[in-house]
Amino acid sequence: MPTGRAYRLKTAALAIERTGSRRSTVNLSKNEILYVSSWSLPDDPRMISIRWKDRQLAMFASDLQRRGEEITN
Repeated sequence: MPTGRAYRLKTAALAIERTGSRRSTVNLSKNEILYVSSWSLPDDPRMISIRWKDRQLAMFASDLQRRGEEITN
């Protein structure tokens, strides 16, 4: 899953937002568009960094692979 690629969610998914030391979940609805910022986070290689509506979030790579489809031109 290379960085910079866009994905559309086929089903709803959860992501994690970090604000300082606090973490909270973010509900992502079906058809939301996500952009992969980086592949694997330093503290957990199963997680990826994504951009959604000008917010940086993290989610499991397997969730994006299972619930999303790549948008190609």
